[in-house]
Amino acid sequence: AKRGDLQRASDLLIDLLKQKEVADVRLDLLLTQAKFHDALGETEAAKEIYTELTKSDLSEIDKQTVSLRLALMGLLGDSQAKQSSDAKPLIDLASNSDDIDFKNRAANVLAVQNRHADALKLFTITGTGTVKFRSASRVTEWAIRASERDQAIETAWQAVESAALKRDRNYALALLVESYRLKEKTAGVEALVDEFKRRNDAGEPMTSEMQRVWIDLLRELGRYDDAIGLFRKTADAASNFTVEMRRELLELEGEAGNTEEMIATYRDLIKAEPDELAWRGGLTQILLERGDNAEAKVLWNDYVVKTDRSSVLMNAAQTLGELGLDLVANKAVERMVELRVNHGPALLYWADLQQRRGDVEGAEVTLNRVQGFDDVGDDVRAEL
Repeated sequence: AKRGDLQRASDLLIDLLKQKEVADVRLDLLLTQAKFHDALGETEAAKEIYTELTKSDLSEIDKQTVSLRLALMGLLGDSQAKQSSDAKPLIDLASNSDDIDFKNRAANVLAVQNRHADALKLFTITGTGTVKFRSASRVTEWAIRASERDQAIETAWQAVESAALKRDRNYALALLVESYRLKEKTAGVEALVDEFKRRNDAGEPMTSEMQRVWIDLLRELGRYDDAIGLFRKTADAASNFTVEMRRELLELEGEAGNTEEMIATYRDLIKAEPDELAWRGGLTQILLERGDNAEAKVLWNDYVVKTDRSSVLMNAAQTLGELGLDLVANKAVERMVELRVNHGPALLYWADLQQRRGDVEGAEVTLNRVQGFDDVGDDVRAEL
């Protein structure tokens, strides 16, 4: 067997076990023979020996092995009743065991057999960090399939709180939302939104992913007043809500039909935070959608020709390009040329925008301008 010839080893052991004096006293060899059959895909032969061994005086570890294998073989049963019969000894053994690892292994086997309710009774979530996240997520999935709402919510929160990676946090939150929806649907989502609010008001940690889900659920439920109330509270930097999230909350006021109030709030924010382009960009988009192109340009004209912050100017040029306000975007670019700061990247962006707009000749002129500067840097020259 150590050389990899399981069939040869199995044949030799079969011959040995034909000797009654060996078979009667060497239960370890009989168990080994069952494992050989198992590994060779000889399921019925393995199952026959495993079943015979359940009547023998085995060690606790060997009892666990036999029960696990018989339960897993229940997947091959011809009926649900047959599978249930195969799983019962495992459930009984695991239920009376103090070995958490064995109980968890048994639970996994039962879950594979779609016996999620039984699996939930046996499994214990262990570990920390990613290990705990995986265990908690697995149990939550079982609880959802077993329609055990309270347990699903409890373990989903454990998954959310132990997830270390962004993708894990997103998955845990998806399970959390599904758990709250279970049986109660909209009322369940309302309960989750209220729980988010409670945690936020209590100063409990809220990841950006949790904040994102909270905003999405407020939108789904049409709880616009709550969204605006949350927006007012997030003005403090300590709230950890990103500017983009705050912008989404503010735009929910528009979805509620309070467009003028939303526009007024945008104007107040622009005055208070003139270099935060998300506010200027948000209001510009609204004005353009209403056909107020001239007013949209007014928001930017004075700003881009007076500010001397090159990083803001570059962002402004890109934002204006995305909004289709190319003439104002060009003013931002020319302001950087005037300041001789970031003017190389700015002109490259302008040439790219011209090309995307179909103005190939204009793009060539702009690139020639770049070549005429001796202070644009090697990176810019490499792109040329």
